[in-house]
Formats: sequence, structure tokens, C-alpha cells
Amino acid sequence: MVFSSASFIFVFLPLTLIFYLAAERSGNIRAKNAVLLVCSFIFYAWSGVKYALLLCVSVAVNYALGRMIGGDTLQPAPVPAAGQMSDQAQQAEHSRASEAIEKPASDAGCGEGGAAAAGSIGRSFDSLRGAEASHTRRKLLLTLGVLWNVGILFYYKYLGLFVPSFHVLMPIGISFFTFQIMSYLFDVYYGTVPAQRSYPRLLLYVMLFPQLIAGPIVRYHDVNVAVGCRRSDACEVHDGLRRFMMGFIKKVFLANHMGLMADAAFGMVPALSTSEAWLGILCYTLQIYLDFSAYSDMAIGLGRVFGFHFLENFNYPYISGTMQEFWRRWHISLSSWFRDYVYIPLGGSRRGPVRTYVNLIIIFLLTGFWHGAAWSFVLWGAYHGLFLILERLGLGRILKKLPALFRHIYTLLAVMCGWVFFRAESIGDAFLYLKCMFAQRIFGLYHIEIAELITNEFLTMLAISLVICVPVVRIVMEKIDGAVKAASGHDLLHNAGDAAAVNEISVTGSTDSGGGTSPAVEADGSGQMPDGIGCIGSILVDLTVLGLFALAVLYMLGSSFNPFIYFRF
Repeated sequence: MVFSSASFIFVFLPLTLIFYLAAERSGNIRAKNAVLLVCSFIFYAWSGVKYALLLCVSVAVNYALGRMIGGDTLQPAPVPAAGQMSDQAQQAEHSRASEAIEKPASDAGCGEGGAAAAGSIGRSFDSLRGAEASHTRRKLLLTLGVLWNVGILFYYKYLGLFVPSFHVLMPIGISFFTFQIMSYLFDVYYGTVPAQRSYPRLLLYVMLFPQLIAGPIVRYHDVNVAVGCRRSDACEVHDGLRRFMMGFIKKVFLANHMGLMADAAFGMVPALSTSEAWLGILCYTLQIYLDFSAYSDMAIGLGRVFGFHFLENFNYPYISGTMQEFWRRWHISLSSWFRDYVYIPLGGSRRGPVRTYVNLIIIFLLTGFWHGAAWSFVLWGAYHGLFLILERLGLGRILKKLPALFRHIYTLLAVMCGWVFFRAESIGDAFLYLKCMFAQRIFGLYHIEIAELITNEFLTMLAISLVICVPVVRIVMEKIDGAVKAASGHDLLHNAGDAAAVNEISVTGSTDSGGGTSPAVEADGSGQMPDGIGCIGSILVDLTVLGLFALAVLYMLGSSFNPFIYFRF
């Protein structure tokens, strides 16, 4: 089941909201969790009960490992704050213990004083040996957990790449929930959070349907408090549903229109003209962002309805001036996951330039591999890793001296060429497509299939898509907000629920990820809609979004093109 489907919009979502809001009125967290857990199981079992049961079993294994790693109390692993194992600290402790043992008795005192000192030293050494044994055991358990999760992912997603005769249907969203459950084990091991003692709560964290199949990747330490204690007031539900509807509108009207043209262009390689090739990759560049960010909008909105505050996943990536900046704005939940759990433990940039470049290549090869079981994805990852290395080697310093416009053009062209490898069915098709873009030198529209798609409706959606990719809406909303506040003292921007504005606010760190008060509540203080101009403006925004959502639903029902592009993830 996907969000942009009739079964979800007309059956699953209304029933889930009815049951959950009834549980919300009871104020019982167990009732709320039970409703969400049952609904999430049904949501995932829609694509196959056996995969839902597999997920339950996998979570049970991770639950047991987490309890053994964390013990009964929070026991941080001996690692630095950045998340890397520190062998130096252990060696220093060994050295201090050895010096104490080898120290002459006369230095420690005579008689009973010396005996007491010797006993203290012995206890200290025993304690150190016990801590070492505990750390080794916990590290072994973490390794087993990683092997278990990666093993399941490899079996269902990657084994067929290495054994062509092997075929198995891949559970939808397996890459997303695998990374989520591994983040739980890492967080417990590093002492960021205590081990979860309730299996149903851990299962809810992994299986929570808003983010289960298309992200964002929600890390355990961001929602562990909300799993056990949260509430959804009218303002939270209002803002969440509006964010969901805005994401749905973006998906159906914009992403699907761009996807239709992109599919037509990539289906005609290598006969494309230069103009058709560039139009195709432009549309795919817009589709991948609009589709992915739309699902993130819908997930974040639904999460808010149920009292969860997921972190933002996109921050206008196409306005970036470098590839490094692009990856700070694109798929933030994935890039930050690899940074914190892989790149930093590998040494990050602290072990010299050569090791840094090796670490970057490793990270981006894994990033490409995460997206799909095809060598074209691996090449796409290596492509991005190469650009980050070049920018560190000196390209970045050159870019800083250029006008901002040229930096943006460089980044956009590099990203668009990279998307060719991401979208093409094979590496060979990708190079053929690039040849059409740069070597054909044939301009014009020669294929009737493409020419027929260029309608007034398509051109309108293309123009809107281009505007959505830059923070124009946010800037306009900020100006309107300033005027409204000056006239009424209320903050329309927070109450308007504009997705772009919320995105900017959340990425800069003001979103409460533990289930706290929403920006709208903070702005008014009462949890009620503001009076006067602010209320009128908010109502107009609500009516506009509701009307567009109704049109999007009707359009979805009448359209035969509604792709779900995350089946490879």
C-alpha cells in the first residue's frame, strides 16, 4: 500500500485516524501504540503477510540483542562523542594500572597502609578487567546485530546481483527499516539511549507506517521519548494533515507529470535528439526530488498527526553551490546516518587526506549500493564521491572565487549528469544517454511520443516544479508573515503550515523531535487558531490546500500513471 492510492486515501487513513483519535481521547499511551501498531502491521502486510512477519522476527532478534548490549541500565560504550572507538583511552588505562602495580610498596606506605593500597590497586585492576570483558562482549553482540541485519538485506536485495539465477521478491522498504533498526543498536551501544524494554514499542518504532516504506530514515534517539509519551492536540492534527495534503498534491500533480516525460525520454535511448535528452533529464531531476520530498512531506505530516516529530529530509538541494552542500541538503536522513555510523567510525577526516578520500569513496559506494542492487547505482555513488574528493583537493577553492550563479550551474549540471546513471536501466544505457546529451548535436523534437506530452498542462506543471525547487514560496510567506504580524501580532507563517517554511525551520534545528509543542502552538500559546487577519489568512491557506487536495485525488483516480519509484530501495 502506498500513500498515493485509493485504498489508502479512502479506507486505510480514515479508519486509522478514527481509531487513533479515539485512543488519543482516552489518554492511554498503550492504547495509542496498540492502534498504531495494528494499523502499521496491516499497512505493511498489504504487500505480503510473510514480509510483515519477517519484520516482526527481525525486530525480535534486535530487541534481544539490544537488551544484552544495554543491560538493565544505560552503559555507554568507551567511545568519543563523535562515535568512534578509542583504543588510546584503553591503553592509557592499562598503563595507569600497570604503573600502580609496579610501584614500590615504600611509595604507597608501610604496614597496613601499604596493604590497603595494594588491595585498592588489585580491586582497580579487577574492575578494569571486568570493564574490558563487558566491552568486548557488547562489541561482539553489536557485530552480530549488524551481520544479522545486513545479512537479511543482502539476501533479499543483493544476492541476485551476484548470483543471477537467484530470484526472490524483495520486501518493500527493506533498506529503510534495516537502517532504522541498526540505528537503534548503535544508539544503545554508544550509550545515546537505554535499551528499550518493551518489544511492542520497539516494533512500533520500526514498523510505524508513515515512514516505513519511503523514509525518512528515523533514528531511534530522535523518537524514543515520543514512543513512550506523546499527545496530539487539535493544532498538531491540523498542521500534520495539511502537510500530508501538500505532499500528496506535490506527488500527484508535479512529480507524476515530470515522471511521465522522463520515462518517455529514457525509453528511447539512443535515438534521442539533444533537446529531447536534456528535456528528459531535466524532468527526471525534478521528478526524483519532487517525488521523494513529497513522500517525506506526507510522512512528516502523518507523523505529526500521531504525535511524532520526524526530522526534515530535504532543504532545497538544487540551490547548492557545491556537491558538498548538495549532500547537506539532499536526503538528509541517509547522509547523516552514513556520516555518524560509518564515516566517523572509519576515522572521518581526522587521519590525514589520503584516509579521508578513502573514507569518502567507501561511504559513497555504500550510498549508491543502498539505493539499488545494480552496478549503475554503485557508479552513481562513486561519481558523487569523486566530486567531493575533487572539491577537497582544490576545486572547492576555485568555486569560492566564482560568482554564485556559476557555482549553482556547476552543481546542477554535475547532479543532472549523475542522475543519468541513477535512472538508466544499465551502465551502457547511461553512457548512451550522456552521448545523446553532449555528442548528438541534433536539436528539435523528433519523436511524436515526446512531442505529444508537451501540452499546456505539462508546461504549467514544469514551471511550477521549477519554482518549488527554490525557496521562493518561503520568501513570499516570510514577507506576508511580516505584514500580518505587524497588523495583528500573530505569526501567519507558523499557522500557514507551508511545507517549505517548515522545512527550513526544522533543518536549522528548531523542530522538537521528541514530541514537544509544535511551532503553531508556540506562536499562539493557546493551541487555538489566531483571531483577525492571521486567522483569515490561515483559513484561506487551508481552503486552498483542501481544494487542491480534492482535485489531486480526482486526478489520481482518473490517471493510469502513478509510479512508486522506491521499489528498488
